[in-house]
Amino acid sequence: MIDSKPLSIIGTTNIIKYTVISAVLCLISFILTRILDTSILAIFAWINNITFNYSPFQVTFPAYGQQGWSEGKVIFIYTLPYLIFGLLGMFMPETISRKWDWKVRLFITWVSFQMILLVSASLIAGIFEFKQIGVALKWLLPYIWLRILLVMITIVFLLFGIRRFTWYFLRAVPTRRLLKGISEMKSWIVFGALIPILLSNLIIIPIGLQISNLNFGVSFIVSLIFLLIIYNTVSIVKHLTLKKRRHYF
Repeated sequence: MIDSKPLSIIGTTNIIKYTVISAVLCLISFILTRILDTSILAIFAWINNITFNYSPFQVTFPAYGQQGWSEGKVIFIYTLPYLIFGLLGMFMPETISRKWDWKVRLFITWVSFQMILLVSASLIAGIFEFKQIGVALKWLLPYIWLRILLVMITIVFLLFGIRRFTWYFLRAVPTRRLLKGISEMKSWIVFGALIPILLSNLIIIPIGLQISNLNFGVSFIVSLIFLLIIYNTVSIVKHLTLKKRRHYF
């Protein structure tokens, strides 16, 4: 998967440094996104006078049927935040400037990636558990096959959209030598994105197990699928016109 020849030019020490930095940024972006998610959920619940229990990675409600929950409140509290995350995740990387430090570019890319990941993982986990957006899915779509159909349609759109992150991750390279050819680009996706996901999940998965949150495990699986798509999309670069290459890189 990694061509050792182009990487020998960069040096093993630099590769390890870039991988560790990316893993740290990946972990920070995950924690930041999840805390932002639960905070927004708690604020929306507070606005609607809903009693809730808050923790950094999870918001729970004592009893749905005893708090005046309505269809409108369910949609507002559970659907709107994920719509916001989805839009931010897709469009925030477009604001990245090539003049910024590569670590800033990479961090924004990771935050955007984690937002898309949060939406995807929450939808999939929501089919099976009565938490987060799963509450809205079960209230609005009582039949599981309808929930599965809705999630599958949404995921298909996200799978097409996630290909854009190929360009976003490539624009965040620490050195332009990693843009020299397809082999170098694919190598960066591996040690700059795929390996950092694996390393960061050594911390993320135990947190998910501790709070019994299926979303964390689903998020890990979906992230691997997304990154494999991103890795295989790199080859499309050679078909881009010079104008588009200059726009992206």
